[in-house]
Amino acid sequence: MVFPRWVAAAAVGLAVALLILDIFITKARLEIRREIPIRSELGKPAGVALFIINKSPFPLKITAEDCPPDIVNQEPRRFFGKVPAAGEIRFDYSIVPMRRGTFDFGETYIRYICRLGLVRKKSSSLNRTPYACSRTSTISGNSNCTAARRTS
Repeated sequence: MVFPRWVAAAAVGLAVALLILDIFITKARLEIRREIPIRSELGKPAGVALFIINKSPFPLKITAEDCPPDIVNQEPRRFFGKVPAAGEIRFDYSIVPMRRGTFDFGETYIRYICRLGLVRKKSSSLNRTPYACSRTSTISGNSNCTAARRTS
């Protein structure tokens, strides 16, 4: 069966309109927070918690990529999940520092699928977070360091 050209043009126009609609109806408001110990012991695991907070009125399917400091010799961690509407999701992992000193975590990148599922968007990322490793496990001040950046 052969379709007239206007049917094909209408189908392409509809597809483009749906893609544009998907982009504009998805105004995701995400907040990213990373919690890490202020200090950790050389060669011992230290826990990292990454929180993705969804302040939007609809759930989001996300992919998060967190870049640990260079001292841990690990590739960026990638996580997948669904953040409920006005809710949050937590991802936990550990790092093992291989040198002493103060180092920065890399950035955290978030990608999410729009409401109609047609478009994947990248949100802003969490900036670098300082991290210190010493010979002893002495912790001074707060037990956790939190960095947050609001994205829109």
